[in-house]
Amino acid sequence: CFARQLILAECRMLEDAEPGVLLGQRMPLHDLRVALRKLAVLLRAFRKPLETTSAPRIEQALRPLGKKLGAARDLDVWLAFLNSHAPREQDISGERWQAFLQKQAELKLRQKKAAARALTGAPYQKLKSALQRLLQIEMPAAIHHIPAGSTERLAAKALRKALGRVREQHALCRALDPEESHQLRIAIRKARYLADYFGGALGGGAVARLGRSLKQMQSILGRIHDGDVWSDMLRAQNRIPAGALLRSIRNERKTQQAHFKKAWSRFSK
Repeated sequence: CFARQLILAECRMLEDAEPGVLLGQRMPLHDLRVALRKLAVLLRAFRKPLETTSAPRIEQALRPLGKKLGAARDLDVWLAFLNSHAPREQDISGERWQAFLQKQAELKLRQKKAAARALTGAPYQKLKSALQRLLQIEMPAAIHHIPAGSTERLAAKALRKALGRVREQHALCRALDPEESHQLRIAIRKARYLADYFGGALGGGAVARLGRSLKQMQSILGRIHDGDVWSDMLRAQNRIPAGALLRSIRNERKTQQAHFKKAWSRFSK
């Protein structure tokens, strides 16, 4: 019943976000991608009690869909970055800068249309149907086979494993290079979702504080990741000189790395 309640809430988030995504809006796209990620984390956490249902297959189907929508989200953030970091006139003329922004806006529009097609295509419709069947038929049938009091044990085990993966991923980070920091952020994000979901089942206060610490580190690494994506996009284009923007991103990365070091120290304690 607990699992069904959590999964149902994320399915409703999907439904609420869909109209905005079809209209090309920024925040609904963000909300929909978050709901997809949370559904994947939930289905993985409840994998054992749901192993006789279609949950494992649904979990596998969620990840490719989230990746399809990632390009549109990246361009949303990319345009916001460009609009807030206009270079000086001596670095690039205003006319040339506006032409570059127009080109990026066209790229974003194409990705928004691709995101809308993904939501109207057969794979996504099948995914929604599978989720409804899981919630309405398969999970109610499975409830009678789960022992009482298993929620706390499952929650503790899932969160412990997730924190273990965070520590393992951090140990692999030597200098928070782009791929290392990205993988660490993913591990932290999954642990944070579980802390949010299972805080009540595990006593509240301590787990809530843990969740806040995880969220802080996730946010810092998110800013680092966005900067790494922007750097790659700037290097891949030849329409404008990118030196000043790249230097700004590098300086911000150093600042965020220092913030992360402090946040990790507090988290470890």
